[in-house]
Amino acid sequence: MNVFLDFETRSKVDLKKHGLGRYAEDPSTEVICYCYAIDDGPVKRVAHGDLATLLELQAEGAVFIAHNAAFEVAIWEGVTGKTAPDFLCTMALVQSHGLPGSLENAAKALQLGYQKDINGARLINKFCKPNKEGEFNELTTADVRGLLDYCVTDVEVERAIFKRIPALSEYEQKIFKLTRTINQRGLKIDTELAEKATELSKSFLDGANDRLKEITDNRLHSLTQTVRLRNYLNKEFELELTSVSATELQETLPSVADPVAREIIQLRIGFGGNSQAKFDRALNAVCEDGRVRNYLIYHGASTGRWTSHTIQLQNLPRGIGIDPEPCIELIKSGGNDVFEILYDDPFGAISSCVRGLFIADTDKVFYVVDYAAIEARVVAWLAGESKVLRMFRSGIDVYVEMAKQIFNKPNLTKKNKEERFLGKVAVLACGYGMGAVRFQGTCEGWGMDVGSELSQKAVDTYRKTNKRIVSFWYDLERAAVACVRTGKNYKCGPVRFISSREFLYCELPSKRRLAYYKPRIEEGSLTYFTQDSQTHSFRKTSTYGGKLCENVTQAVARDIMADAMLELEKENFPIVLCVHDEVVVEKKKGARFYLNDIENIMKKTPEWAAGCPIDVEGFTTERYSK
Repeated sequence: MNVFLDFETRSKVDLKKHGLGRYAEDPSTEVICYCYAIDDGPVKRVAHGDLATLLELQAEGAVFIAHNAAFEVAIWEGVTGKTAPDFLCTMALVQSHGLPGSLENAAKALQLGYQKDINGARLINKFCKPNKEGEFNELTTADVRGLLDYCVTDVEVERAIFKRIPALSEYEQKIFKLTRTINQRGLKIDTELAEKATELSKSFLDGANDRLKEITDNRLHSLTQTVRLRNYLNKEFELELTSVSATELQETLPSVADPVAREIIQLRIGFGGNSQAKFDRALNAVCEDGRVRNYLIYHGASTGRWTSHTIQLQNLPRGIGIDPEPCIELIKSGGNDVFEILYDDPFGAISSCVRGLFIADTDKVFYVVDYAAIEARVVAWLAGESKVLRMFRSGIDVYVEMAKQIFNKPNLTKKNKEERFLGKVAVLACGYGMGAVRFQGTCEGWGMDVGSELSQKAVDTYRKTNKRIVSFWYDLERAAVACVRTGKNYKCGPVRFISSREFLYCELPSKRRLAYYKPRIEEGSLTYFTQDSQTHSFRKTSTYGGKLCENVTQAVARDIMADAMLELEKENFPIVLCVHDEVVVEKKKGARFYLNDIENIMKKTPEWAAGCPIDVEGFTTERYSK
């Protein structure tokens, strides 16, 4: 028995600002009404917040289905005080198929005929949030009826999506459930650090904005005015920026000669690393027990990797290479004047402390374990780049070996840190077809000014010494294009392309599938529809061999880590966070072999990845760090 469910709730806590954890635990949060449907039956309306009917269905063994089921789970447990049943999630289904996560946008992408209920949206704004006096507006019977009309449509759309999109595999449902477990555990926050860092950031931002006004003759007033900033740079200096993201600005900066434009860009890059917003969000989201919750999104990225909301944990700043511990102590002591004297880049110094926001609970530590160069290892394994695989297996430093080739210096060692670092960037960045201009920008983002000539040499050297990887790019593209054109399955190394209804599937070695919606071949290029990561619009895009290789590599790396995460949980190593290729376990102090045990579990190669040379690096800490 499947039960499709949607709650309409109200609270004095702002869900977007404070996050689901705070929202669900707040005493003011309540279910106004809800709708549900059993299998293909009519949608039933419940004009109150009593969940007795749902508890009866739970006792009967019903399978509950909701869109963004994390919300229904948190509300269920917050309202009833009882453990919610296992949910299936239609948001997980659409995101696993490269479709938008929101119910409205997923319905539009799938052309389900969903029409936004303007009256329902008006009622939610009026009755589900407090008024200016901080109180709820009084609901009439007609108002509740209007909310139920809105709710009915959501249940119908959930059911339509569930029928349209293939279900998660049993294995992936376990990963979805694990994500729920991690979100419920949460992470403890150093609230004192968050408060003091917010104050300090604001003071330095005021100074940076004053400088921006000065060099633009008061035509720009704030580094946070992203659209005006982009338009100003494009118009005044003939740039072609699509955004003022740190990545795009770092890639653009090497080609910008005008000193004013360079300073504006550098101010914005500096502020872009400023993490005042993360400190604010942490303070807003912290629950009564000092922990934040519900921060991981299952399959948030099209490759299957997790993304984050409330606090964006997947792009925590690297910082500027300073020791964060004394910096954190200085921030907490309130030494603002001393801070500016000690740190030439105050924004960068504060950003270096963002990871330190997260602290282990009393008598516990974090066990932080990261897969070493996992993408470089996986892409070499996928492509059958035997020489690189042998180096990884034998423990040879592949970064040094690449640097030797780039600089034509056979005697280079780890002691040649600058050359080795360039070799590292080449190994990690060039596996997906990156060109010299972008490579130069990437290096600048890492604090290296390598110039156009050396950038080109690094790219050329990588391609010359990794010919099978380069061939793999083109083989993937040919196989994908042939699959779309003919409708037949095509194998490429350990992956396989499958054409099925509206999707081109790329079946990974784990048997999980990446999905490309409405694929077409247009002017020789493979196109499909996806949600743009920058604008969040659902649009047609084109792809190519290098990008397909990146998708496959990151997806395989994710599957290796997901497999290990399930095993860690099984062995009683409670995970509180995963970031890209890193897992964070929170467990009691004093157990000598815990770190070694965790590393051994994560080193274990899944059967489907036999031959992939996996390695990990780990450490323990009471305050999260890199």
